[in-house]
Amino acid sequence: MKPFTVSITYQTLRGNLAVAAYIIQSNTGTFVLDCAYGGYRLGRICNEGGGEHDLTARGTARETYYAIGAYINGAQAMKDAA
Repeated sequence: MKPFTVSITYQTLRGNLAVAAYIIQSNTGTFVLDCAYGGYRLGRICNEGGGEHDLTARGTARETYYAIGAYINGAQAMKDAA
């Protein structure tokens, strides 16, 4: 799943000159796995501009894997309790 949707629109100006306008729109609420500088973190896109909210601290792949598992188990427990 890609965190951004890109729409391309074309406008014709004087003759056959076409100008492309790129509109970048983020999918609010999408989870993203950020990998940088040898570390990983889980984030969530929180606004239309593509801003991210960190859900976990940056850590190793294994630490992030366990944190994601904890989120999934917590969500499952809340679903079972309802």
